[in-house]
Formats: sequence, structure tokens, C-alpha cells
Amino acid sequence: MAIDSEERTEPISLRRAQRGVLARLRRVRQRIRAQLTIEGLFWVITAAGAAAAASLLLDLAFRFSLPTRLALLSLAIGGIAAVVVRRLVQPLLVPLSDLDLADLLDRRLPGVGQQISNVLQLPELVRSEPLASPSMVSAAVAECAQALDRVDLMSTLNTPRLGKLLAGCAAWIVLIAVVWMLWPATISLWARRWLAAADVRWPQNTYLEVIGLNRDGKLLVPRGEPSILQLNARPTFRATDQGWLLENRDAPLLVESPEMPRSQPPEQISIAYRLADGTRKRGNALQLGEATFNYELAPLGEPVELHLRGGDDWLGPIPVEPIDRPAVAVLEVTALRPGASDSETTTIGAGTEQPIYQRETKLELKLVASQPLQAAEALSDGRQLSGWDRVDERTYTLRWTMQDPLALEFRLVGEHGGLASQPYFLSIGLLRDREPRLTMRSSGVSRRITPVARVPLAIHATDDFGIAALSLELERTQLLEEKPQSDSSSLELAPGNQGTDAPPRIDVLLDHELKLAGHQLAPGNLIRLRSTATDACALGVQQGFSRWLAFQIVSADELFYEILTRQREQRAKFKLALDSAKQQSVALETVATRDEAAAIARAQSVVNRQVWQTFNQLDASLQEMTLNDLGNPAARELMQSGIVTPLETLHSGLLARLGSVVGDLMAQESVREEKRTEAVRISQQSVQAMDAILAQMAQWESFVDVINQLKHVIESQGKVLEATEQLDKQRTKDLFDD
Repeated sequence: MAIDSEERTEPISLRRAQRGVLARLRRVRQRIRAQLTIEGLFWVITAAGAAAAASLLLDLAFRFSLPTRLALLSLAIGGIAAVVVRRLVQPLLVPLSDLDLADLLDRRLPGVGQQISNVLQLPELVRSEPLASPSMVSAAVAECAQALDRVDLMSTLNTPRLGKLLAGCAAWIVLIAVVWMLWPATISLWARRWLAAADVRWPQNTYLEVIGLNRDGKLLVPRGEPSILQLNARPTFRATDQGWLLENRDAPLLVESPEMPRSQPPEQISIAYRLADGTRKRGNALQLGEATFNYELAPLGEPVELHLRGGDDWLGPIPVEPIDRPAVAVLEVTALRPGASDSETTTIGAGTEQPIYQRETKLELKLVASQPLQAAEALSDGRQLSGWDRVDERTYTLRWTMQDPLALEFRLVGEHGGLASQPYFLSIGLLRDREPRLTMRSSGVSRRITPVARVPLAIHATDDFGIAALSLELERTQLLEEKPQSDSSSLELAPGNQGTDAPPRIDVLLDHELKLAGHQLAPGNLIRLRSTATDACALGVQQGFSRWLAFQIVSADELFYEILTRQREQRAKFKLALDSAKQQSVALETVATRDEAAAIARAQSVVNRQVWQTFNQLDASLQEMTLNDLGNPAARELMQSGIVTPLETLHSGLLARLGSVVGDLMAQESVREEKRTEAVRISQQSVQAMDAILAQMAQWESFVDVINQLKHVIESQGKVLEATEQLDKQRTKDLFDD
């Protein structure tokens, strides 16, 4: 155990080797920190010198204002502080431990870092690791220490760079001293402007002033009009205790000089400003004399600030405030229309259209200006109108009776400054009351009707001021002794006014059913219908007419035969649709692909469309039969319940469902059996319903034929009875005559 304890004791040679390496590392660390300090100082001096040189040169070129100098000085101080922290403080705060130095040295001398680490860390194995061999550790440490003794660690440092940094610092110090000695006044003024924040200017050759500034230092120009800016390059200075004061600028300029400054006119003066919409304007003033310049400003609607520069002088911002010329603030027209008891007032320009009035309308125009007026004129064709009266300093009125259109021109002169307004024009038109406009159309019947027909009419009447009365004119034409003769009648219609005190309606929509039973019409007659209306014009009643609607009076049998013919045509088309539906029903039983389903869907769509057309035609025929009193109520009811209603139900029910199911078949990649079965079932039901409707059509025609035959039998019997009665009368007459 004693031998083992001796073996674990760290030899004195190891500690000596470690102390030697640590001493060399300490000298390297000190040398590195010294070099970092010198390098940091060089960068700090360079940053400060560059900032000072840049501020001097830029200030001489651009003549910065005090706020700009303070802002730039803050930025420069911030930049120098950042250089101090980054280049001086942070490098000196780096810990640079022994192992860190070993790593740095290893980058310049590969292998040295590992040798330093062996010397510093291998002896720790003797104390901490029981299995470590002291002799092997000592041999390794001794070998690494001997290798390090042969290496010059200081050679890894950049000694020439250190010399350059010291030379650079010395160069900056010499440069600053030379500049101070050569231009002491310039450096002193620079120090006052930048370090003492003194608001003094560099010596100038040119001094400018703006002519026409008011006491507040503003330039007043007409709003919205071009204006002239006048500049003087040889201003007059005023002597003060502090120096020479120059006014008529953005701010009074104090020049520190024992003698009054001399101003040399520049070659050009540039002007820059920004409009309210953000548009930048730039230009050069026009030189009129040796020292006078003019510049035309763009029309201004909002205040702007001018910036001027000429030679080595600059001005700005100089406020430019537009002044309003007098203008029309309110323009009202009060009108008393003919026949009206109350007047109405219209504000011109408040979202209204051009004012128009009838003849004999009493008008009063009221004009209110935007500011007090010195004078105002109202002109028509260049002549002053009579009746133009002044109410107060801003208000004028004009009264007249409307006879012809007027084109008025107003000219206002402002009390403040005597500025004249821009010409203001107003057109007042003459409203011509037109006669009423009417349209009339019929529905439910054709142009061939029976003598007892009911004709539904839709009448639409409009007028500029209102419909006072509405009527319907009927003109009948018949042949008497082979010559056409006409007679007419009129039927008053209610225009739909709400009570007797309500104003007439401007737009009238009226539905009226004309019954021809009481008008003694006979087959062969021609009747024409038109609607008429009178308006509520205060200057005189006017009448308007619609176009004529012409109808031919035919016998009930003739019209009934035409309708039956159309119904038979529809039955034939419906039968074709039924045949097609049967074919599609059979095709649905074997459909297997999407293309087959698509073909069936197209054919089924044609069937659906034909069924709907048949329904519409038969429904219209039923309505025409009802309005012309054809057939009898039982026949019409049979057609409604047995044909028309089932057709509508078929189209909206079974056929709509069939179209949806067939559409689902077409939308699938492969035809599903349950969908195909459902389509077949609905198709068969549709075919059965169509068969039933077709049978009802045939039954209804048979029913109508029976009724017509009975009617003809009755008519024949009536004729026979009438002939028999006439024969009896004739025999009796002959008997008594004899």
C-alpha cells in the first residue's frame, strides 16, 4: 500500500512543467490584451475623426440647420459608442482562459494547443484516476513540455499589425493638430455649431429675401390660381447689438460681422415644395433684373411650405396660405307652380339635377356668398337683370315669372381684398308638360273572339304631373248593305286615386275585364279598343291615347272548331312524346354504361319539354274557351280536372323525379342496379300516367262531339219547328185572304 501511495503522488517535475507553460501563457495573454487595447483605441480614434471630418465637410456643403445637426450628432455619438463597445470593451472582457489560449494558438501552430492541454490536464489523471500510470503521465508531460520549449509562442502574434495600429493613432493625432493650426476659425465655428449647439451660420456670399410676406411671415396667394413669388438677392440688413438682422425670411437671420454683409446675386434660385396630395414641385426662378427673381407657383388649394436655395443661401420652410375668392355658398330656388298653393324650395348643387319649371311658375332665387361681399351682379345674355336685391352683406335675391329658359351668370366682389369671384353659371330650363302616355294589351284571348267574350286588359298610363281621368274607347265596324259602318262608345275607368283630396297619380297600372255581351255584336263585326287618359295640367287639359287593339267577331262554332283543331294537334304531339317515353322505359331496363344513360337523359328531357308545352297550350285553350263562353261548364271542368291538372302534376312530379334519377345514373362511372330499378319503376309510372291523360283527351273530344251533335240536333229541331210555324201562319193567312 505504501508503494501505491507513492506512485499516486504527483512528481515535482510535472508541477514545474505546468508552471512554466502557465507563465508563458500569461505573457501571451498580456500581449494579446495590449494589442486588443491598441486596436480598439485606433478604431475609436478613427471613428471619432471620421465623424468630425464628415460633419465638417457635409456642414460646409449643405449648411445643416440646428435640429439636423443635433440629430446627426446624436447618430455620430451613437456610432462612436457602438465602436467603443464592439472594438474596445467587448474584446477586453473576453476571459481568455488557458485552454482558450491553447485553442487560439493551435489555429496558428497546429499541435501546440494539444501539447498545452496535455501539460495542463494530464497531471490531473494522477490524482483522479486510480488506474492511471504516473510514469506514463510524467513521460507524456515531459515530452510535451520539451516540445513547447522549442516553440516561440509570441511569434503567433501579428507584431507588424501592432506597429501599424500605433502609427495610425499617431497619424490621426498629427492630422487633427495640423487642421487646427491651418484653419483655426473654421474649426472654432464648427465646434460652436456642433458641440455648443450655437445657431450661427457659416460665412455666405449670397443672402435672399421673399417680397410680400405678412407680419406672420406667411405669403398669401389666391386659392386655386397661379401666383407669382418675388425674390430679392440684395436685401437690406438692420443693425442690432448682436450684429446685422435680415428679415422677410422663414426666420430672422443674424449675421455676426463688424460691417454690413454684402450679397452677391446667384446664377439661379431653385424652389421646391410639396402639394397637399403629396406631389413634389421643383423649379427655378426667372431672373428679371440684376437681383430680382420671379417664380410662378402652381394653383394651390391647401397651405404649402416653400424651400428656396440660391448660391450658398437657403430659406424655408416659408408658409404659403391660399386665400379664398368670394364664391357661392348657397343657391336656392323657391318655386310656386301654377295651380299649387304651397311653394317648394330646391337647393342647387345639393345632388339635384338642372332645375326645370313650367310656364307661369313664380320663382325666387336666393344667393348666399361664402364671405362678405362688396358687390354682386346677376346677368343674362350679358345684361343686368332687374329685381336683383341686396338683403345683407352676403345675401342677394332675384324674383321673376317663368316664361322662357334662362342662363344666369353671377359675378361677386369680395369685401376683404376686393377679389372678384370666378364666373358662376346657372341654367334654369322650361318644363313642357307632355300629354299622357298609355299602353294597353290583352291576354287570354286571340284576335278572334265570340260576341259574348270577356277580354282581360292591362292598361299602363303615365304623365308628368298626374292622370286625372282614364277611359276605354270601343269602336264597332259592321257591314250594312255591303258598306262598312262604324259606331263608337266610351267607358269610364277609375284611375285609382286615393280619395278626392289626394294628388293625381303619375303612374297608373289598371287591370280591366271588358264584357262584350251587352254591346250587340254579331259574327262578322270588327271591334277596336284603345285607352285614353287626360292629365292634371294646370295650364290646360291634355289627352293621350294608346294604340288600337283589333278583334274579329266570329261565331262560337267557328272559334270552338279552331280551338279543337289546336287541341287535336297537341294530342298528336303528346302521343309522340308518349311513344318516346315508352322507348326510354324499355331502354332503361338494359342500360349499362354512362353513355347509354346520357342518351336516355337527353331523350327524356325532350319528353319533359313536350309535356310542359302541351300543358301550356291546353291551359291557354281552356282559358280562351272560358273567356269566350265556349262549350259548357261541365266540359271545361272535365278538361281542367282530367287533362290540364294531371299534365301539370305529371311534369312537376313523376317526370321531374325521373329526370333526377336518370341524371344520377349518368353521373356514375358504372350504373348501379338499385338506381336503374328505381328509374325503370318511375318511368313505367310516368308512361301509365301519360296513357291515362291521352285516354282523357280522347274521351273529352268524344264528349264534346256528343254535345255538339246534341246542339246541332236541337238547332235543327228548332229550325224545323220555326219553319212549321211559318208554314202554318202562311196557310192561315192564305185561307183568310181567300
